[in-house]
Amino acid sequence: MWTNDERGELEQVLAWLPEAMRPGGVVVTLAYHSGEDRSIKRALRGARMTRPARRLPEIPGSRPPEGPWDELTHRVVTPSNAEKARNPRARSARLRAFRRKTR
Repeated sequence: MWTNDERGELEQVLAWLPEAMRPGGVVVTLAYHSGEDRSIKRALRGARMTRPARRLPEIPGSRPPEGPWDELTHRVVTPSNAEKARNPRARSARLRAFRRKTR
């Protein structure tokens, strides 16, 4: 991962996706490392992941702006026990799917 700068490549792709996808387009990701999955989740969930600092007063009626994606898999999809038995390498796979909002 370090030698090929896979983390940097992933960050570049995630930054490029909103411009590259047409409204209604679907992105499906498959990550094998928790760090990759975390980056994907944060980038595609967008501002919904951010929370205000605990010491700042909450502004009534304010919400963080929504990102350009609708999450199709509300939770990460992992392989079943049967799949892991057939294919041990699948044990760390994490699948997420998002759809580009039509605005």
